[in-house]
Amino acid sequence: MVDLMRAGSMREVIDLMPEFTEQTMAETEGGGLTWMMAAMGYPDYNAEIYGYQSVIGTGNVIAAWDPNEQRREVVL
Repeated sequence: MVDLMRAGSMREVIDLMPEFTEQTMAETEGGGLTWMMAAMGYPDYNAEIYGYQSVIGTGNVIAAWDPNEQRREVVL
């Protein structure tokens, strides 16, 4: 999922979310990420990933999607 975020493939992330949540017992069940992506129009640009750690037994990513192309970090 993190690789898909880095690649700017948020439609695919959202499409995979139900199975991901079921298979991983992830905290995505609450819908926060899905709602945010819908509000942002499912960005097709890369996410900047600042970190990923285990929290209460599940993984949590710190990510940002900057809609301003000039400020966006280039991912190689």
